Amino acid sequence: MGVMNVWMFRYGGFREPNPADPTQYFALVGRDWQPLPAYTYLQAYHAQPTVAGVGAHPWQHPAVETIPNGWRIRFVGEQLHLLGDIPGDIRVVLDSTESTLLRGEYHGQYALSTVRLPRSDTVHTLELTVDDATTPPPPPVFVVERTPPVPLWVWTVLPMLAVGLLLLSGAATVPPLFQLASLLIARTPPARLGLRPWLATPGGERFLLFGLFVGLFFFYKGGTDLPSNLLALAVFGLFALVRPDLALLYVPLTVPLFFIPKGIWDTRFGLPEQGQRLPLHEMLLLITALATGPRWAWHVVQWVRQHGLRVPLGTLHLVRSLLPHGLFLVVGTLAVVIAPAEGRSEALREWRWLIFEPLLFYVLLRYYLHVSRQQHSPPSLLAPRLTASAVLGWLVAGGALVGLIGLLQFGGLNLAPFLGDKVSFSADSIVVEGVQRVNSVYGHPNNLGLYMGRIWPIALVLALAAWLAHRRWVAGAWAACAVLAAGGLLVSFSKGALLAAPVALLVLVLALRSHFRHHPTMSTPWAALRARVPTRLLGFAVGLAVVALPLLVIALATAAGGIERLNPLGETTDIRLKLWASALAMIADHPIFGIGLDQFLRFYQQYIDPTLATTNERFTAHPHNLLLDIWLRLGLGGLLAFGWLLLRFARQLQAYLAQNILLAGLAAALTAALVHGLVDNFYFVPDLAFVFWLVVALSEEGAEAS
Repeated sequence: MGVMNVWMFRYGGFREPNPADPTQYFALVGRDWQPLPAYTYLQAYHAQPTVAGVGAHPWQHPAVETIPNGWRIRFVGEQLHLLGDIPGDIRVVLDSTESTLLRGEYHGQYALSTVRLPRSDTVHTLELTVDDATTPPPPPVFVVERTPPVPLWVWTVLPMLAVGLLLLSGAATVPPLFQLASLLIARTPPARLGLRPWLATPGGERFLLFGLFVGLFFFYKGGTDLPSNLLALAVFGLFALVRPDLALLYVPLTVPLFFIPKGIWDTRFGLPEQGQRLPLHEMLLLITALATGPRWAWHVVQWVRQHGLRVPLGTLHLVRSLLPHGLFLVVGTLAVVIAPAEGRSEALREWRWLIFEPLLFYVLLRYYLHVSRQQHSPPSLLAPRLTASAVLGWLVAGGALVGLIGLLQFGGLNLAPFLGDKVSFSADSIVVEGVQRVNSVYGHPNNLGLYMGRIWPIALVLALAAWLAHRRWVAGAWAACAVLAAGGLLVSFSKGALLAAPVALLVLVLALRSHFRHHPTMSTPWAALRARVPTRLLGFAVGLAVVALPLLVIALATAAGGIERLNPLGETTDIRLKLWASALAMIADHPIFGIGLDQFLRFYQQYIDPTLATTNERFTAHPHNLLLDIWLRLGLGGLLAFGWLLLRFARQLQAYLAQNILLAGLAAALTAALVHGLVDNFYFVPDLAFVFWLVVALSEEGAEAS
């Protein structure tokens, strides 16, 4: 029992109370000050030792009693978790019996847990003593756990059912309201147009997107028990069955949240004690793939009915166009096979996250973009409309949110914990080398810089495309997203991102110049600028700005106080050179097939520079260079696959940039990725892998459409 307020100690006054007035019976003592039974019961209860009930309690709780070299805790529940560690050898006595503490995780935090006890109202006593002269510091919090008598999801379903029954009973018992509701429903677009045609309209699409969001929200932010999570996923899956192309849009929106996975802790259904963590984008991608299966099978059946078993025209061209993709899948699978046996589980996990799932996303994206482009009939449930600008818009929206969270962290407001428990390497805001760096939703500031470098060029091109289409408010929204992404890049203080940004800007300007060269009569600010300024002079000015801007920032930083973070020849540069030397030594020993997926940390201990062996650099998980990283993970076949894809992108850019302005943004984003990848990661993180294949899919689809 917690705090309890007692209404009355003694019924006062000079007159005898009215026997019919119940107030007097709440007193603890009579009018003659003699204790009543309630007083006796409270006195006996207060004399008992304090007992901790279900919930989280600080170590200063009255149920914790200090004993020689340890503590005694009284609690009522099935299991007790100590959130933290107690150094030394711990002697555990549970209900006068020798016992042990189980080491593991409780809701993502390291914990020491007792064995599970039978469900009862018995008061348990846990004694912890340490064989040491001094008692070590205790953990700050302990949690008493007890399985509820009724599953938690019942408390969600029953109120919803009760509300539904109340609505039905109200409609049945109040005919005027029922008739009014019927009249309003009859005037809605679904009732007038028919449900299926209406779902293909913009209003219907907004309804489906909202339904998908509801299922997504209750899955990500709902309870941690399995039934409620399956129910939320079922809601998302139901709407995904109707329009899987719309469900696919949520994958690029949520892929930056892979450091904040969804946690499910429910041992009743065979899940481990430490729970199960699921990346949000992975679950949405798999559900979308399952929802696509019936639609794809329907198309195959329709083709067979119309054409028999003949191979469709263009199959050979399709197979030839997918050769680099197939090579990438083959070498990625081979990289799991060649990994050492003790590292096979890490390699298989990376194959799932960075090889198979990004390729699955690419296939789904190409499929729905192709189906949308081939349909000549009005939009319907079997003929969706998915456009490249819509896909890029959702990608940019997610990136802008990530940048906003980073900017707020830089200003002192951290919203990342409201999203969930993060798997992080450091605090969300750290001061290093004279600057404050933030993580946003990631585990390290470098991850923020890597992702933002791919977002801001695409946002700028979307803003320009909307401006040319005379959609001023939309252009302003995309421009604001570009500002947020660029701001997130700046507060990450990633040297690679700051180096790649001006190069990406130069590529963006040159690509837009090439695009508008074929439209000299367009009444745009660009055309007006070209009419007044010679093209060569403009190109020279942009190039000079690209070269001078980083030097100017470094000079100002040095003059203002020698900010080491902005020094290109600082300590990190020396560390990178030593790291690359170790990676080259690895390649010399494994030149053909590399060392396998996610094996760099395991092999690095044998090749690390002696001066770095005692520093945090010994935990480095990749060589911080795209060529070395691809070679070590995927071998020479991986270098061939990536080179093939990049060469094809360059050809598509040269051939179709004049017809498709979005290719300019994709070119700038890929340039930022390549330049930044020279000193950091290029592909082998979930968000970077998905963005890479998104760029490949949209460039290929744009080339076919052109």
